[in-house]
Amino acid sequence: MMKRVKKLFMAMALCGVMVTALGACGGGSAQKGSAAKETTKASVTIRVGMPTAGKHFSNYTAEQYKNAIEKASDGKIAVQIYPSSQLGTATQMIQGVQDGSIESVIIPSSYFSSFAPASAVTDIPYFFKDADQIYKVLNNDNPLNSYMEKKGFTVGAWLKNTPRYILSQKKYTSVSDIRNQKIWCLPSTTLQDELKAYGVSPQALDPADISVSLENGTVDGVETDVIFMNSMGLGESAKYLNEVPSTPMINVFCFSTTWLDSLTQDQKDLILKTAKQVTESKEVPYVEQAYNNSLNALKDAGVKESKPSAELTNELKRKADKVKEEFINTDSDCKSIYDALEKQILADK
Repeated sequence: MMKRVKKLFMAMALCGVMVTALGACGGGSAQKGSAAKETTKASVTIRVGMPTAGKHFSNYTAEQYKNAIEKASDGKIAVQIYPSSQLGTATQMIQGVQDGSIESVIIPSSYFSSFAPASAVTDIPYFFKDADQIYKVLNNDNPLNSYMEKKGFTVGAWLKNTPRYILSQKKYTSVSDIRNQKIWCLPSTTLQDELKAYGVSPQALDPADISVSLENGTVDGVETDVIFMNSMGLGESAKYLNEVPSTPMINVFCFSTTWLDSLTQDQKDLILKTAKQVTESKEVPYVEQAYNNSLNALKDAGVKESKPSAELTNELKRKADKVKEEFINTDSDCKSIYDALEKQILADK
């Protein structure tokens, strides 16, 4: 009798546990269902990929864009952010945007030259005066935007960036100091041709390998912006920040033309308008502060600034002249875009 009572008690207890567990599962399902409902509220999802991580201005811009577009669309447009090359290498992400399998990227314009050769106009040495000018010119009506769209890339906004410098183990006081150096740069033919014009050997490495390569001497230096240098901790691996060539960089926030064409006009307009608004109101002041912070951080790490003499600057400009000519002679698109932007630059002076 006692055994029967004990078994009955155990059975009742087990049922109680099962009911509690089922209730908990039910509660979890309800939560997931709510989350799923919140997710499915969006009729459009934009995946934004980028190679950078942390507090880089590209990542900051993506976060601000997510907040702005989801609010402006009342949740009908959702943004998913994929930093640190989670959607693939820079080349793979750009290919994905071009074929419509990825909705958007934020990435330096220098990565686009193999897909849209005339985009390398942004890399022509000493063409644009500074970061302010290239940002201003490219965010107004210009033929480069329509050219990019024909290649499958619809520009939402050109992001403000900073000058390109060379961080290296050596201080550059003359062209002979730069000659025969192994310098990493972004994968743009124009940038590579510029370094070759100075007698440099341009190097191609995955960004994740730069720090170790700089430290062990596989490369002598890196040519990029100080924000990237600092975000990668390169101040621990080099001694001098050579402020050459000091020509501006620029990043592009672009969307897949194929994908945008599948949306309504209202959706498309809101997506592009918001990208430009966020860049103007959020990214520009952020990158200006990030530049100063990064420069100070590099100095704190022991990096010394090296400003070029007028003689060195003039010599670099002279050697870089042929890079401009090579770009112009690439094809008719390169020449027409160069000519049109040159007029806008002259009008901006």
